[in-house]
Amino acid sequence: MSINPKCLVWNVRGLNSLAKRTAVFQVVSVVNPTIVCLQETKLCTCDAATIAQCLRRNFDFFYLAASGTRGGILLGWQPAIVSLSNRHFSDHSLSARVSSSEGDWWLTGVYGPHRVAEKPAFLQELREVHDLLVGPRYTWSNERENPTLERLDRVFVSIVWETSRPNVFLSAISTTTSDHAPLLLELNANIRFGRRFQFEAHWVKAPGFLEVVSNAWNALPLIANPFRRASVDRSFALNLEFLGVERHDLSGLEGEFSEEEVWKVV
Repeated sequence: MSINPKCLVWNVRGLNSLAKRTAVFQVVSVVNPTIVCLQETKLCTCDAATIAQCLRRNFDFFYLAASGTRGGILLGWQPAIVSLSNRHFSDHSLSARVSSSEGDWWLTGVYGPHRVAEKPAFLQELREVHDLLVGPRYTWSNERENPTLERLDRVFVSIVWETSRPNVFLSAISTTTSDHAPLLLELNANIRFGRRFQFEAHWVKAPGFLEVVSNAWNALPLIANPFRRASVDRSFALNLEFLGVERHDLSGLEGEFSEEEVWKVV
């Protein structure tokens, strides 16, 4: 049976009072989430009795203790549906690996600092968590205070080999034992890609092209930033039938256009 896990994420602004725990319990009972991430719990300790008052007795949990009356993160889940493991604690975040019949993924609960002076260290913490869970962008560092970062390590494969393995995925893994990052080559990774709009360079040379693009562009809301404008509303279509191609509806595209994609068109 295919299961569609639901995640409830909520800044509860404290779970110290029974009234607040009861209010959270009522929401959880109605929504019936598979995973719950509560921020700013303001709890220095958390036990099974607290979880029973907030979530229900059938939830397992990890928690990041608050610093005095500030912060605190709680991750709870229904073990009959999913499992959370490989927990990782940082000053302002709590991460865990989520496993279910649909596959594995990482979840990070974050509650950032309020003081401006603490934000640079907080952003660096998030970068380190990203590198730990997803893998670093670079494979070598000289490990100085202002490091030099390079992509020195590679995996080479033939076109025939890659074509026969469409789900292959290469990533770098964080490590503290070497200045080079290990490379992990997965031969059957479960990766989902969104549909991409394919733009033909020769279209811009066709008579009437600029008029078609102009009409579609002017139909959008007036937003000065062209990159944001191209991403906000895709409910228009480019009628390129005069080029001998089908009408292209852009409303179903996933994600935002990159600046490079926009500049290639304008």
